[in-house]
Amino acid sequence: MTSVTSSALLVEGLDGPTGGLRRVPSPFLLVVGILLVLPTVPVTGPVIVAAFAVVLLPRLRALWWSRPVTLEGSALFVLVVAWGMYGIGVDVVSIATGSPSSAPFNP
Repeated sequence: MTSVTSSALLVEGLDGPTGGLRRVPSPFLLVVGILLVLPTVPVTGPVIVAAFAVVLLPRLRALWWSRPVTLEGSALFVLVVAWGMYGIGVDVVSIATGSPSSAPFNP
């Protein structure tokens, strides 16, 4: 059985017309959902607050769309893509040679 088939069977078993989630009270699912999301708040909270600040404050919005910030964001994007390509290259060499990589900065 492939993972796609097993995933589809799991979803059908939980969410289908006679699925298990239909028998669970909604408040319980809400509490479980909140408990699952709660650990991400220290990371996502400041990002969400910053996004709202950029949208709501004209000076921050102008700074966000300024040329220096755009160039820095583009440079960061290029560096992340280059690092990912380096990692893929190191992994391909490792697989082709059958030996673990000793390359520095392997992602």
